[in-house]
Amino acid sequence: MRRIYLDNAKVVGITCVQAANYNFSEEFQSFDVVIIDEVSKCTPPELLIPALKGKKLVMVGDHRQLPPMLDTSTVEEVAAKIGHTREEMPFLEESLFKSQFETANSSIKQMLNTPYRMHPDIMGAINQFYYGKLECGISEPDSKSAHYLAGEIIKPEHHLIWVKTPRENIF
Repeated sequence: MRRIYLDNAKVVGITCVQAANYNFSEEFQSFDVVIIDEVSKCTPPELLIPALKGKKLVMVGDHRQLPPMLDTSTVEEVAAKIGHTREEMPFLEESLFKSQFETANSSIKQMLNTPYRMHPDIMGAINQFYYGKLECGISEPDSKSAHYLAGEIIKPEHHLIWVKTPRENIF
């Protein structure tokens, strides 16, 4: 029954790391299309494992957001574990997706510049990283993006609050 189900599945969802699992690799040799979401958080080995299984690869992500994720280890700790310095491991700090996106032909890449879940006040704070190209896709954002939090500090009209903390209390 399991084999019939898998043979007729149109979509298979899995994490990049799970794609390296021996059983998965044996059961699924290749795919017509591999779509990797949040690709900018992937380290190159994580990205390459599923990418090698696809005849076509679609990478979805935003290299201006989170860099590759290394569990809880720092770049220095990971480099030291494998006998290198941080300077020798730049791919651990900058996503492979970023370099691919920046060098790709404009005919095969697209920036989505209309967020539909973000209040314009929040968008305004990050729009500098997008060269001012973001445009709010929410009509009536104060009602449709209302957070329903109200108190002494947070007011219904506050969608973004900056909190200054003393540096000595960070760690």
